[in-house]
Amino acid sequence: YNPLAALLFNALSTVFNMLMSKAIILSPFSLLAYFCIWYPFTIWTYGTNIPAGLFVSGILIGCSYGRLFGQILQQYISSDISP
Repeated sequence: YNPLAALLFNALSTVFNMLMSKAIILSPFSLLAYFCIWYPFTIWTYGTNIPAGLFVSGILIGCSYGRLFGQILQQYISSDISP
């Protein structure tokens, strides 16, 4: 089981459920790599004039960044935070 592969190769609805679940442990590296891969794709797609489902991409980028931020806060500030 590779968390980064699970994030990249599953359906977007499954990835959303993985990012929102407390039961699935994702490393900060996996979250950062996922964010760094999807963010340029989404920015590039925003520049085109084709309907490409940008709403879901924006949600997934926000979920990955938010969970990464929550894990950083939990590790360095307080262990009471639940990302």
